[in-house]
Amino acid sequence: MRGYTFLHFSDIHFNKQSDSIYSPDRDLRKEMLNDVERVIREKELAPYGIIICGDIAFSGQANEYEIADEFIETLTGRLKIDYRHVFCVPGNHDVDQNVAKKSIMVYAVQKLLERADENEFQNYLERLRAEAAQQKDDVLYRALKGYNNFAGKYMGNVSSA
Repeated sequence: MRGYTFLHFSDIHFNKQSDSIYSPDRDLRKEMLNDVERVIREKELAPYGIIICGDIAFSGQANEYEIADEFIETLTGRLKIDYRHVFCVPGNHDVDQNVAKKSIMVYAVQKLLERADENEFQNYLERLRAEAAQQKDDVLYRALKGYNNFAGKYMGNVSSA
């Protein structure tokens, strides 16, 4: 049986300054790439894919995902990993909190779910999913639009469908 090797990253927190020459994280990410290459070479590994769990961005903004995408392209290119073997899972920092602040509907749904007991919560979720499918507007996932645009290239889109 053939085994698969995956690289696992989490809590990268790309932010709008991440691509700046003044970013303290820039050198850290460069050294991380060098370390990953070194370990792979020393251990004679052939990674099949990459798993990125949560907090890819700092505040769920499109420019943060552009920087993350550049990093992943560099990583997959240097390690010769097919970008289709990159799997992403969003974290709390991948949610654009400005969406809830600007949309009364998103804010109202959040407050409704926060106050619901377990039975009400499940009932509300079912009703929201049905309405989202009917109206083609998934209010529960509006705040993850930036993440979904980013993760669409990789394995990692999230929706209520």
